[in-house]
Amino acid sequence: MANFVPLSEQQEADEATESKPTTQKVISLLNEAQLEQRQKKMDCLYQVKELVINKDPDLLDSFLDEVIAFQQDTSPEVRKFVVQFMQDACKTDDGLLVRVIPMLSYMIEDLNSSVVKRVMTAFMQLYMMAFVYTVKSKSSPEDIKEMWKALHETKLRAVDMLEAENDG
Repeated sequence: MANFVPLSEQQEADEATESKPTTQKVISLLNEAQLEQRQKKMDCLYQVKELVINKDPDLLDSFLDEVIAFQQDTSPEVRKFVVQFMQDACKTDDGLLVRVIPMLSYMIEDLNSSVVKRVMTAFMQLYMMAFVYTVKSKSSPEDIKEMWKALHETKLRAVDMLEAENDG
């Protein structure tokens, strides 16, 4: 007969967490991220990204808006993470372009230059994806029009920013 060795509280908590469905883990991590300070918040958000984009992409549509809500965070690092998340989400599911492009268009107005640079980098990659998506898309023409309007406005804003930097 084998000796029974009780699990430590941490092991029990880990097992309980592992037994939760992925959806519950993501909800828990998002709630925790809202309450935590910068580094812990980033850790939670990276775990959400791993679960939603890499492990179970079917959840992406359900949790995209919740992650995008962090674009209002005071930390530039969190806002840059949101941009990266949106970019990765579109690479996983190009159908999300119609939802993400308007958010990037909004974020190009950020006051932090590192966030704006990250938005421009993501925008360049998503612009090419948007061409392909438009050709293959089964989305409504109205959604496509709105996406292209946001793309065009963002492109014009980026050009204006570049010209303003070169003025003097």
